[in-house]
Amino acid sequence: MASFQGRLEYVVETDGGSPDARMNEIEVLGVSQRPTSVILNDSEDLVFEYDENIEQLLITLDVSIKSSFTVSIS
Repeated sequence: MASFQGRLEYVVETDGGSPDARMNEIEVLGVSQRPTSVILNDSEDLVFEYDENIEQLLITLDVSIKSSFTVSIS
């Protein structure tokens, strides 16, 4: 099983509260699907894995407050 893991780092531009960032949609080589596993752990890393060999990911995030995001795929 091939898998990809991504780390989501964000800087909150507004005061108070925690950012509400959820994985909304991932487009895999033109085919839109949800990941097999999405984990938002205590260190606020967003980890997602797939069962297929994936060469390219297009990530769309649903964010409820104004934030700035850095997404890296390894």
